[in-house]
Amino acid sequence: MKEWKKQLTKFSVNKNNVSSSYCNKVNRFIVTCQDLNHIDLSGCKMPLDVLKLLISGLSDNILLTEVYLNLASCELGISGLRQLASQLPSLTNVTSLILKNNEGEGELTTLLAALHSHKGVKHLDISENFNKLKDKSNFVKTLISLIESEGSTIQSLNISNLKLKSELNPFLGCLAYNKKLMEVDLSGNGILNSGARVLAQSLSVNKTLRKIALDNNQISLQGFKDLAAAFSLNTTLQSLVYPYQDIGSSSRSHEIAACINKMTSVVEKNNSPDIAGDDLLLHQQYFILNSSENLQLDKAVV
Repeated sequence: MKEWKKQLTKFSVNKNNVSSSYCNKVNRFIVTCQDLNHIDLSGCKMPLDVLKLLISGLSDNILLTEVYLNLASCELGISGLRQLASQLPSLTNVTSLILKNNEGEGELTTLLAALHSHKGVKHLDISENFNKLKDKSNFVKTLISLIESEGSTIQSLNISNLKLKSELNPFLGCLAYNKKLMEVDLSGNGILNSGARVLAQSLSVNKTLRKIALDNNQISLQGFKDLAAAFSLNTTLQSLVYPYQDIGSSSRSHEIAACINKMTSVVEKNNSPDIAGDDLLLHQQYFILNSSENLQLDKAVV
């Protein structure tokens, strides 16, 4: 084996044409690498036979571990995602799977169901995949089932720009006591104030999430007030992606910015080495939303 293949850790051919004539070469290349942990094929139109042999090569190479696989914008479509779902159980060495913008539609649900039997993926990006699908409730149910399953290994999830709207509310609610997810990107789903209120309830008690992104959700001042109040009770969030779009689209941007400043101050405090969630004197008893306009927080000092 050539020495460079032994030492190669990163393979990137993004935005190139990958024809079927290369599929056997791709398979042999993947099988013979020893330290490869980063494969970026994003932007490459991926024929089904190339995808099949790529996955087979990864599955057959028992030397590879902790592999980052980027298949974003590969035009996999329904047939490609179905093929990937059928091979996922054997793809145990992939820990980061990027499937952004592949026109997956309803086949995303099949992929999520396949991940139930996969014990390795820690980071999953399935953003920007819905263009025509109208009823997304089954997708959300399957997503909830996946992240709540005992065997789930997913710690980072990107479901941005899926335009799930109110259908995402059950997922937002299940974040309250989820003990696996540490990062979640909810941007571009149009959850509105009603979704922000559900998310606020979850964030007030969640003790696992470290990073959250929620921009471009058409959240107005009341929604950010609810979120700011919830952040004040959260002791574990350490990163908030600043929601520039929601601020810029509001006529009350200064008031919204004030709420977000409160949220970021909590995040900064949670990053302090002197603050430990279990040792804080402030202990939340319960979190009640008693009207559509007011968020009431009941807490006790112990």
